[in-house]
Amino acid sequence: MKRTLAGLLCASLLCSFATAKTEYSHDLEKAKKEAAKSGKLILVDFYTTWCGPCKQMDRDVFQSAEAKTIFKDVIVVKQDCEKEGTASSQKYKVTAYPTLHVIKADGKTVLMTVGGLDKTMMKEFLAEAKKRATKKAAPKPGSPKPGTKRVG
Repeated sequence: MKRTLAGLLCASLLCSFATAKTEYSHDLEKAKKEAAKSGKLILVDFYTTWCGPCKQMDRDVFQSAEAKTIFKDVIVVKQDCEKEGTASSQKYKVTAYPTLHVIKADGKTVLMTVGGLDKTMMKEFLAEAKKRATKKAAPKPGSPKPGTKRVG
């Protein structure tokens, strides 16, 4: 009897770990403060609870076994556009779901996309956002190259 109870308890604990959902922040302002301190970009997932592609992306990407690896360099914020995300979805002109914005701590968008992404597409999207965020601004046409002086 004791072995059966112990076995059931262990099985129950293993199942709870296997089905545990990764929790993400829903507080965009808090994420901006954290990003300012850490230097990380913020991935904002604008979604609704009734959106099929949103549910699929949550299950296949955000809750995947690889999620910690995929999102290790960004702060993920999930904004339900019918709850906490109504004001921010208006600010970022969200008109379809899911919409993903990668933003800096100041709230400026680095890159955005509309529609569901799989894990590979998400990795590529985040890599492109990081590349754009770290890319130095090209000199304006007609401006001297760095380290040169304009004569005349």
